[in-house]
Amino acid sequence: MPEGAQPPERFRLAEGLTTAAAGPTLWDMSFKSVLKSIVFLAILFVMLYVGMNNLQSIDFSFPVAFQKKVTAPAALVYFGIFAVGVLAGTVLAAGGGKSRGSSGGKSGSK
Repeated sequence: MPEGAQPPERFRLAEGLTTAAAGPTLWDMSFKSVLKSIVFLAILFVMLYVGMNNLQSIDFSFPVAFQKKVTAPAALVYFGIFAVGVLAGTVLAAGGGKSRGSSGGKSGSK
């Protein structure tokens, strides 16, 4: 690009923004994904380890959901509680509400 020439409109940053404030880079997003995967695999390893070492049956009591005590292997109960937690976390992380930018830019203008 010749000296003094302006970049095309689609490449210009908004007034007052620097490249650091423009958003996360691909490296940041990749590192975050890899870190999340490593943590999730570590949690799965702990779950596997608990399952291998807790083969005895236990009585699981949760009066809100079950009238009777549930007798099952400890590993199966642990897995069930873990699965409910993962599903709840996924639902909470995914959200369900509208994004902030969905108002069409009409907020605050009358």
